[in-house]
Amino acid sequence: MRWLVKNPQHQNKFGVGASNFMEEDKNPSNSSGQDNLEKAPSAAPSVAPSASEGQVPVPPNQPAQNPTLPLLIRIWNGLMYILFGLLLCSGGFLLLLMTGVDVSSKNVLETLPEISSTQINTDASLNGKLVSMTGVLSSDETIGDGLFLNPDKYIVVHRIVEMYSWGERTERENNNRDVYVTIKRWTDNPSPPEFFHNQGYVNPAKGLQDGGQKAKVVKLGVYDIDIENAIFPENYSGLNANSIIPLNYWNVKLSQGAVIAGKYYLFISKNPGSTYDNPEIGDLRIFYQVVKSGITVTAFGKLDGQSLLAYEDQSPHGYWSNKISYMYDFYLGTKSEVIKAMRTQDTIVLWLLRAGGLFLMLWGTSAIIGAVSTLISAWIILLISLILSVAAAVIPSVSHNIIVSAVAEVIIFAVIIIIVIIWEKKRK
Repeated sequence: MRWLVKNPQHQNKFGVGASNFMEEDKNPSNSSGQDNLEKAPSAAPSVAPSASEGQVPVPPNQPAQNPTLPLLIRIWNGLMYILFGLLLCSGGFLLLLMTGVDVSSKNVLETLPEISSTQINTDASLNGKLVSMTGVLSSDETIGDGLFLNPDKYIVVHRIVEMYSWGERTERENNNRDVYVTIKRWTDNPSPPEFFHNQGYVNPAKGLQDGGQKAKVVKLGVYDIDIENAIFPENYSGLNANSIIPLNYWNVKLSQGAVIAGKYYLFISKNPGSTYDNPEIGDLRIFYQVVKSGITVTAFGKLDGQSLLAYEDQSPHGYWSNKISYMYDFYLGTKSEVIKAMRTQDTIVLWLLRAGGLFLMLWGTSAIIGAVSTLISAWIILLISLILSVAAAVIPSVSHNIIVSAVAEVIIFAVIIIIVIIWEKKRK
């Protein structure tokens, strides 16, 4: 009898080492077998086929899975996606609707009667009405802040005092947890101790408060102005009549340890050895915003004889109305320059908001359509969503009517849903 041991590294198709098997010589003379020969080891127990053979082993004693559970999960996930999509579409719908109807005041301001500032108006029908007036804002007075800024031909002087103080900002860590970081910063409104999440930080009281003065007698051309109630808006770039003035040894008088720091600031040290470039908590810096006499402005207010006063209309009006309830604004430049700058900047903001609404509609409709039918090709979902979103963005901006815009967007949305339903029926 002769025994052959196969290569132990070789494995048969069942994955069992071939060293467990021996091959007997096929010589017929030895076929009878002899008792003194050792018997070949028994074959290894059968094992389950490997995953590479297309079958996955099932662990013993594993309970049978509930076949309805995946379906319920899919239904739940689909409902959540539909709800999420509806919320996004609603937000985008409202955003597009609001941007499609221009409720700003610039359209009203553009159509206001324009009164000459060089001569008194003789049209009695305009008295008490909201009008526009362009002219030179002037005063014969000279004013300062009564402390550092020397008196000059100013209409309004505003002193802003900032203190180097403790502050806090929020940062996001890698584990998506918010942490509060204590910082040092210049601010005109130092945070109180209860503001801080990190304990032990206390800002001292600001050693000097904001202040300023206004001229008592101010005219716009030949008309008297109520400067105490006049508003100089800062929300439009280039139209702000307020300006930060450079400081030098000719327009300021130094006291209380103040020194000129840079182009626009006075610096007061409250700590030994501190400087403007290396400040400590409690140090102060001061700058000035002024409205200069002799500038050309456009004002919007109520014509009242030889005065231009604040316009007020207390009658009720809805949000979608562009009716003006209060107006006494002064903008730098002529009326045409003011309206043009308003339109340019409002248009940029308007289209940014429309882009946001377009994105929400695109995202929302994609989520809804994707949940309704997961078998529709991705490019079809994207195309349908894009068509709906673009239509919803364009129609309000063209119609400028709240009712027309709302009806049009509802119809478009309904048409898209009907298309999806028809598609589903044909596919089935």
